[in-house]
Amino acid sequence: MTSPSPRHLNKKLYKVIVSVFCVLLAYYLAMPEKILLVSSGKRSSQEELSELQNPENLIREDPLDIQSGDTLSSILANEKIVKTQIHAALKALQTLFNPRDLRPSHEVFITTSPHEDGESRNLLTLLIHPSFNTEITLEQNEKGGYDAQKSHRKLQRHVKSVEGAIRSSLYVDALGLGLPSKAVHQMITAFSYAIDFQRNIHPGNRFRVLYEVLHDSKNKSADVGRVLLAEMEIDNKPITVYFFDIFEQWTGYYHKNGRSVQKSLLRTPIDGARISSGFGKRKHPILGFTKHHKGVDFAAPPGTPIYAAGSGVIEQAGRNGAYGNYLRIRHFGTALKTAYAHLSRFAQGMRAGKTVRQRQIIGYVGATGRATGPHLHYEVIKNGQQINPMHVKTSSNITLSGKVKAHFDTHTAHIDHLFEIARKSDVSTPIIIEKNLSLKKKKPVSTPES
Repeated sequence: MTSPSPRHLNKKLYKVIVSVFCVLLAYYLAMPEKILLVSSGKRSSQEELSELQNPENLIREDPLDIQSGDTLSSILANEKIVKTQIHAALKALQTLFNPRDLRPSHEVFITTSPHEDGESRNLLTLLIHPSFNTEITLEQNEKGGYDAQKSHRKLQRHVKSVEGAIRSSLYVDALGLGLPSKAVHQMITAFSYAIDFQRNIHPGNRFRVLYEVLHDSKNKSADVGRVLLAEMEIDNKPITVYFFDIFEQWTGYYHKNGRSVQKSLLRTPIDGARISSGFGKRKHPILGFTKHHKGVDFAAPPGTPIYAAGSGVIEQAGRNGAYGNYLRIRHFGTALKTAYAHLSRFAQGMRAGKTVRQRQIIGYVGATGRATGPHLHYEVIKNGQQINPMHVKTSSNITLSGKVKAHFDTHTAHIDHLFEIARKSDVSTPIIIEKNLSLKKKKPVSTPES
């Protein structure tokens, strides 16, 4: 006699489990209503029966997906929250969070329970993280209303280092070595004043970065903090910049000698684009004859952000013949103006007379006007004449001195020391620091008394 196969036994076991479940369910459905009452008296037998018959109506905790244009009211309505509860929740939040400030980057979580109408949901709790260290909580109180409070999460600062060499581009290679994209953007911003990404960077150029990672109480990475040091090798010479924020009015990136990296104009008003056409005489790609090209063209995908090369006032923003969508800025403290052409669209609020700050997004790459493809046509104008943007010499805005320079020297010495510790440390051993860059002291481990 052969023994039954494992597969046959699994089928028999499955049938037994299903049969037992059906008997138990029938037993509970047949129980008197008074036995089903919860001891607290807050929930009726009908609610209990509804949950048994439809498990999906249990209390749920859900993360909410925020899209551009969403409001807190609309996303709660999409979750079928009772309308009166939405109104009460927004009223409780009004002093702590403006619902119109909701952004796709915000984390939002809700806890809900079934409503007595069988279709809507009761809002029990709402949690919003508008920033990495801010938490707003909303809870339903005993009266059915809502109480809200704002708190700040305590985060630890860990420092990490990355070193490598350029193979294709600084952005791609830095990401490939594990540098978070937010830190990559900070590094590019710091270098954008001192390095021409089109002509200075070549395969083989080495770079190194020291940056912060912020961790929450559960030791999970919550966000990227400051890029404290960034260094790029150009023509076998290192260009090193340090982030300095001890004094608010002097916050920014500086060279070792205390000179600010920030210049009156950016070297390039667009990130990651290649020069497709230089300044000077060229054969026009559409007209076919040789013509003086009054600016520099940067080829980039449609929609790539374009930055103001320097702080100033917009003189013109609109259609301008062959230039298409065109914007011109008169810069503070200099005789220079810059112009940007062929934009697909302008950033919100860009108009003549508006003041813009350096590296503020003013528009996006397009192919409007007389253009063969998407690119930015960029001009620098001095005394009414276009000059070669690549030959413009700009000076640093700030040089630290006196007591501020003494603080800066101490600050940079701390950063150099931290970099050496980070590059030699085991990846599994976190390097925890205070905001002032001092190493955080470990609490002594208490030993039981003998």
